[in-house]
Amino acid sequence: MFVSAQKIPRSAFSLFGQITCHIKVSRCFSKTHPKATKKKKIEPEESVDLDDSKDTVFPGNISSGKIIPVSSHLVLHKADEICSTFAPANKPLVLLFLWLYAKPAHVAKYRALYHDIGLDVLTVRGKLSHFLWPPESFKLSDELFSFVKGGRPADEKILIHAFSLGAYNYTINMKESEVKPEESGHFRDRVIGQIFDSIVIGTYESMSKGIAETLPNNSAFRRVVLQTLSVYYNITRSTTKETYDELVRHFRENPIDVPTLMFYSENDPMCDAFAMETMLSEWKLQRPGFDVARVSWPESIHTAHLREHNQEYVAAWTELMTKLQLL
Repeated sequence: MFVSAQKIPRSAFSLFGQITCHIKVSRCFSKTHPKATKKKKIEPEESVDLDDSKDTVFPGNISSGKIIPVSSHLVLHKADEICSTFAPANKPLVLLFLWLYAKPAHVAKYRALYHDIGLDVLTVRGKLSHFLWPPESFKLSDELFSFVKGGRPADEKILIHAFSLGAYNYTINMKESEVKPEESGHFRDRVIGQIFDSIVIGTYESMSKGIAETLPNNSAFRRVVLQTLSVYYNITRSTTKETYDELVRHFRENPIDVPTLMFYSENDPMCDAFAMETMLSEWKLQRPGFDVARVSWPESIHTAHLREHNQEYVAAWTELMTKLQLL
């Protein structure tokens, strides 16, 4: 377990600054000069305008009830009971572990699914620094545990929906709650179901691509960022690469054994289909009682499966909610 106060070594600090600065400047530039960043294909959900998706069906009312900011990373969205079509007796709290730079309008589509069945939703918004420097994500984990333990009923169950790099932050929660069950409010024991959408799995290159894909579609610029990331990872190996290895091992070897749903596509460079299917096969062989459903497509878009394959996505989601007796 890492000490949250651990600082970035001086030799890597400038690289850390370069990476974050490059990404902030490039994102700002792409917003103010959209014609300068030509796109050959549709980018991940972060850059797609879902408001133009007229054929997309969302069963819930997109409006929500009261919004309660818990911190700069956590926001509680209360369900509006008047708009909810169904409200289970023992409602779990939904934790949405968001993808990097997720836009509020896009996240609202997923919240609507849960608000429609009367569930409160806590969005967990990670930052680039949480991934580049894992001790920062451990701080986020403690922040979440503090809310779950002190701000919610002790017997309240938890439902997980994690996207892309958000699954990385969730895995730290899984690991830490096993190490310190009391401090985490017995987090692992309270999880009743999990949905993983476009998780970043495979190699370090896959993880780096997860960051690079948030940048303007400029191959030269992305190449510079990826090269800088490679040098940075080598300098900070004991805190970055070794942590990533440990977290991947924990996710594969010690999952929370509850009904789980996996969404992924074969053409996603950040979610390696072979690595995903290998892990699922291992689970089936080594954990025959682990209830895992998978929905995959030959082609789709990272974190945009709900829009690209709406009926299949909602059908699989509905099946899991029914299994959990939330519908």
